[in-house]
Amino acid sequence: NPKPYAVEGGREWFINMDPDTFEAIDPTAPGERRRVDSMDHTVRQVMGLLEALSLPPPLPSGADGAGSASGAGVSNAATWPLSRIHLFGFSDGGTVALEAAAQSVGERRLGGAATVCASFLPEVLPLAMAAEGSHWPTDANSAPHSQSAAAAVSHLTAATSSAPCSQ
Repeated sequence: NPKPYAVEGGREWFINMDPDTFEAIDPTAPGERRRVDSMDHTVRQVMGLLEALSLPPPLPSGADGAGSASGAGVSNAATWPLSRIHLFGFSDGGTVALEAAAQSVGERRLGGAATVCASFLPEVLPLAMAAEGSHWPTDANSAPHSQSAAAAVSHLTAATSSAPCSQ
């Protein structure tokens, strides 16, 4: 049975428009976090789905796991390690793919992300650049104006590209 995947009304990956005025949300407004919070919610949902794909399915009750490669209680059904999952996205879907890949670290690290016409949310760039141990440029002359993933996040292992798209 398919499971519903509810994303903020089903029209967008993350909130971009004020639901009351239908105007674009100004990310520079003091205290404005709706886009960032909505993006975090979407990334958690996407990562939850990917983590479910990477776990072996439970055995039916009463099954002994005989014949499985790793022993009792584990199914031998195919799974995908997160490190072998690469995301692709266009536009806002690409922004989600970049953010999911950037947030995946350690055992939860994804293989990478490739995007077309996507960038990180501009309101998260200063936070990322200020993070301890960040590989992001810190001066205005070297800041990633196109926010391409290859230039901005060196820990992504797959080559990504993102060129500014006219809107």
